[in-house]
Amino acid sequence: MRQLRDEEIRLLAALQDFQKHSTEANRQKVLQLLERVEKLDTEPGFIAQAQKEYAAELTYRGTSFQPNRGLSLFTVVSQVALIAAVLILVFLVLNLQDEVGSPTEPKADDVQATEIEVAASPFTPVCGGDVRLQPEVSEGDFRRELGLTSFTAQVTDSGVVSNRIRAVTIDERGVWFGYYPNQDGQNPINGIGQYDRATWELCKSEIVPIGENVNDIAIAPDGKVWVATDGFGVAVLDEQGWHTFTSSQGLPDDHTYSIVVDSRNVVWVATYQGVAKFDGEVWSVPYTVQDGDTIINNHVGEIAFHPNGEVWIGYLDAGLSRFTNDGEWLHYSTATNPDALASDNVRNIVMDGQGNVWVATSGGGVSRYDSSSDHWTIYDTSTSNLPNNDIHTIAIDKYDRVWAATNGSVVYLDGSTWHIYAEVEALSIAFGLPCDEECPEATWSDEHVWLGTFALGLTHSRIPQPSKIIEVVSVDYPRTVQPGEQFKPSVTVRVLPGYELRQGDGLFYAELDPANLFGAHDRIAVTRTVSAGQSYEFLDFDNSFTAPSEPGTYRSLWRVWASGRYVGEPIVIEFTVSESEATQSSN
Repeated sequence: MRQLRDEEIRLLAALQDFQKHSTEANRQKVLQLLERVEKLDTEPGFIAQAQKEYAAELTYRGTSFQPNRGLSLFTVVSQVALIAAVLILVFLVLNLQDEVGSPTEPKADDVQATEIEVAASPFTPVCGGDVRLQPEVSEGDFRRELGLTSFTAQVTDSGVVSNRIRAVTIDERGVWFGYYPNQDGQNPINGIGQYDRATWELCKSEIVPIGENVNDIAIAPDGKVWVATDGFGVAVLDEQGWHTFTSSQGLPDDHTYSIVVDSRNVVWVATYQGVAKFDGEVWSVPYTVQDGDTIINNHVGEIAFHPNGEVWIGYLDAGLSRFTNDGEWLHYSTATNPDALASDNVRNIVMDGQGNVWVATSGGGVSRYDSSSDHWTIYDTSTSNLPNNDIHTIAIDKYDRVWAATNGSVVYLDGSTWHIYAEVEALSIAFGLPCDEECPEATWSDEHVWLGTFALGLTHSRIPQPSKIIEVVSVDYPRTVQPGEQFKPSVTVRVLPGYELRQGDGLFYAELDPANLFGAHDRIAVTRTVSAGQSYEFLDFDNSFTAPSEPGTYRSLWRVWASGRYVGEPIVIEFTVSESEATQSSN
C-alpha cells in the first residue's frame, strides 16, 4: 500500500473541514487542493473516492472529480483502506482530546501547568494553518502619499484577512502578526498571520476565538511563538503545534496584554490580575497586590527587563513600578511623580542602547528615564513637537532612535526633534533583525520597518537614514503661467557624502490625488549611478505640466525616493495661473 502524499493528506483534511463546516472559504480551499492533487501522478480514482468517503457536495470544474469507471477492485479497496486509516487517526486524536481531564484550579503561586490542546493539522506549513496563499501580486500596494507599501486583504488575495492589525514581530521565518477585530461586529475575523516574503498563512483560528484581540506576540530564543490574547489566555506554537494556557492552567487571568521571553526561555506575562511566569513546566504568579510588598495594582499591561536586571512594570491605569537590583520597589504615578509621568495609562516600555527607559502613555505622551542621572523627561505636545499625546506603542531602531505610534501618525525622535515617518495610525512597530552578512531568505534586516495599522493592514518600508542623503540644489520652473500653458519643471539634487543614487531611484509624485500631476508622469527615474558629491537633474522629457484653465495658485508635492525610502525634504512645485489676456481686456 503506497503512502499518501502531503497534498493528498491536505485534501482529505480539507474535505473533512468542508463536511463539518460547508462554508465558501472551505469549499475554495478544497478546490485549490484538488487542482494540486490533479497534477500529481495520483492513482486513478483517488479524488473520486475521497469525495465519496467524505460525502462532500462540491461542484468542480475539472473532470478528475468524476468516478473512474475503469477502476480495478484492488485499487478501490486500497484507496478505501488508505482513507479509512486516515479517518481512524483523526477519530483517535479527537477522542484523546475529549479524554483530557479538567485541570486543577490554581491555589498557590506554583501551579503544575496543563494545556488546552488545539487539534493539529495533518501538516504544518509554518504556523499550523491549513494552506499557504500565494497572491498574484506579492509586492503590495505602494502608497505614494505615505512612502510605504500596504498589504491589505484586498491586495493579498486574503493572505491578510483583516486590515486591523494589533501586534507585529519578526524572526528568521518572516513576519508574524495578530489581528484586532472590530468591536461593532463588522469585522470579527481575527487570529494570527504569518508572511515569508512570498506566501501568507492564517494560523489555526481555534487558538483565538472570534472577538478576542491578539495583544502581543513574542518569539522565544528556542523559536517558540508566544501569543497574548485579550480574553483567552496565552497560546504557544512549538514543534508539536499550538497549545493554549488559560486561568484553568495556572494563569491568574485570561486577559493578557504583553509577553516577554527572557534569555533562559522563561515566559513572563502581563495579565489583568498580576504577573505570571512560566518556566517550561510550571506557571507561577510572582507579582500580585496580594503579596503586599511587590506591585501596587493587579492590572498589569506591560513588563520590561532592563539590561542591568531591573524589572519594570506598567499598569493599565496606575502608572509604573520598578524593582531595583537592591530589592526595592519604586512606584511612579501622576499623583506622586508628575515630572515623570503625564499619564498613568502605560502602554509600552522599551530600553535604548544607553540604558534609558522610554514609556509610552495614553494621553500623556512619552516619558524618558535617564538611568545615569536618575532624571525624567516628558515629551508631549506642550514640551516638544510630538504631534499627539495618545501613544499606542514605541520602539527603538538600529540607530537608537525612538519611534512612537501616535493617534494619527508614526514619528521618530532624532536629537530633540520628532520627525514624521508616515501619517498613518499604527498599533505596533517592528524592525527586522540584525544581519552580519546576508539575511536568510524570509528575513528582513534591521533596515526595514513594519507597522500593524488600524485600517491599512501591514505596512512596510526601509527606515530613514541617520543623515541626509541628498540636498536640493535648485527647482526651476515659471512661477506665473497662462491658462493651458505647458512647462517642464527641473529639480536638481546633490548626493551627500556616504551615499549614492542608483538606477531605479527617482523623483516621485507624493500625493494620493492624481489631479495635481497636471499631465506629468508620476515618477522620473534615475538613469545612472550618481556618486557622492555629484548632482543629478530630474526632468520629465516626455511629459509637460499643463496649467489649468482657471486662474489661481496651484501646487504639486514631490519627494526623492532612494533605496526603498523617501529622502530629503518634500519638494513643492507651486505656480500661479494668471487671467488670460482676453479676460483682462473684457474687464
